[in-house]
Amino acid sequence: MRIIPLREQQPTQVKLSRAELERLAASPYLSVGVSDPAQDLYDVRAGSTVGTLVWPELAVLIRPKVAIVNVFRRGK
Repeated sequence: MRIIPLREQQPTQVKLSRAELERLAASPYLSVGVSDPAQDLYDVRAGSTVGTLVWPELAVLIRPKVAIVNVFRRGK
């Protein structure tokens, strides 16, 4: 299974097959823009949701934009 790591709110350039492109483009948690279609390169950006999206042949891991230790830190 292929795993694509992303960080919340940050675009990442990824080489995608046609099937992967269709899967990611259909997700409400991701946006996909064209970077270089001749080389199958696309800019994939996660929204503000963190977690993992899983399909039979593909997984997308969306990490928070802040360090994980700060995700659960309580303010004063």
